[in-house]
Amino acid sequence: MLCPDPVRLESGLKLDLHSLDSYDQALGEFSLDDLRKLEKKAAQFSDAIKALKRVPLVCELRERGVFGKRDLLVSRISGTASGPFLGILNLRRMATMILGDPKKPLRADFDFYLERMYKCIHENYDPKKKPRWRDELVADILNDLLKPSSDKLFTQSGLKQWRNRRGLRG
Repeated sequence: MLCPDPVRLESGLKLDLHSLDSYDQALGEFSLDDLRKLEKKAAQFSDAIKALKRVPLVCELRERGVFGKRDLLVSRISGTASGPFLGILNLRRMATMILGDPKKPLRADFDFYLERMYKCIHENYDPKKKPRWRDELVADILNDLLKPSSDKLFTQSGLKQWRNRRGLRG
């Protein structure tokens, strides 16, 4: 499963959630162990390319201009072999930065995600009209998704106050 199924709101709208709240959902069909293995293969491949660049035949072919601009063997600079693999080589570290320690994952940052949802709605809800914050729509979405008790429902006025405290005005 690459992402959770879309959530259908009571109003009939569909909301696709792409969660980064857990490693399982964020990595989809890959595990941290899979990333570790890919990282190892990329590092080995990069090392092999560095060694291959020093082979006399490759040096001669490079001098003759046989290799294309994007070929991994075209450059004499030793550090460039790992360039195409930097994303793979750093993916586990970047996952830890975003998702936290896999043994102690970060808690979801509700305010961060709510702010992103607000900005998305503000910029894309109806491109033909002037952008609006749509507090009533956000309240409906949150109440449909989170199903809070009746005394803790999200309201248009409460969300407007929250927005203003976060600097989302205009």
